[in-house]
Amino acid sequence: QIYFGYYKCNEVQREDIVIYNYAGDTNPIIKVVKGIAGDKFDLEETAGDGWHILINGGVLKNSEGQPYLIDGKGFKMLSLYSKDYDHVIPDNAYLIMGNQVNGSTDSTRFGLVHKDDFLGMVLLRK
Repeated sequence: QIYFGYYKCNEVQREDIVIYNYAGDTNPIIKVVKGIAGDKFDLEETAGDGWHILINGGVLKNSEGQPYLIDGKGFKMLSLYSKDYDHVIPDNAYLIMGNQVNGSTDSTRFGLVHKDDFLGMVLLRK
């Protein structure tokens, strides 16, 4: 079920599933909110070839408990935000991710996103 306009009068919560108006595509995309305003975020090089995203000191994981592993492009994008905002997600900004551990069209590609670009919330039925 989709609630369009939900965030006009509700706060974004960690793990919310959101519909995001991605400027690089004519269709909105669905992602999960993994980082919220005030979270400390950083990047940590792995023993292999890539980086992990750290949120409040913990390695960020997808819904299956697997850590995200970002490549050089994702590292460049997120490290700019990390440095610009002194490693803290600013007000009304969010880190949104897909469920693929190697990245998708998410914050590793376009950086932190603003609340105003959320079209709504998706509620999964159980």
